[in-house]
Amino acid sequence: MTLLNIKSSTEDVGFIPEEGDTASFEIVAKDICNTHVDVFGRCNAYSTQMPDDYVYKSTKVASFDKMMVYAMNPLDVILTKMARGENRDYDDSEFCLKFGGYGASDITSRMKDYTPDSVMQTNVDNLIRRYL
Repeated sequence: MTLLNIKSSTEDVGFIPEEGDTASFEIVAKDICNTHVDVFGRCNAYSTQMPDDYVYKSTKVASFDKMMVYAMNPLDVILTKMARGENRDYDDSEFCLKFGGYGASDITSRMKDYTPDSVMQTNVDNLIRRYL
C-alpha cells in the first residue's frame, strides 16, 4: 500500500522475494524501510497462498541491479489481509477499496483465484457488508 501511495505504512512492510537469500534480503529491506519488515516465502503472504498470477497483476515500482520491486495489486492486498482479519486489516482494506474503486464483485471474482478458508470468507463477507 505504501508503494502505491495508498497510505503510509503504519506498522510494517511486507515483502515476498522470488528466490535467493531471504535473510540477507531482510537485513537490506529493514535498512531501507526503516521500519519492521516481514519477509514471506515465495507466493505466500500472511500464511496465505497467493495465486500464480499475483506478480503479473502487481505494479512494478522500482528496479535495481539485481532486484525488481513490485507492489501487490490492491485486490490481492485486501484478500491477504482478510485472511488474517485484524481490525487494522479492515482499515487498510478500506483504503484499497477506495483507491481502486472496487466493488463486491471485484473482490469475490479475485477470491476465486485463492483457496479461501472459512476465516477469509467470513472476513470478506464482513468487509463487503461494512464498506460496500
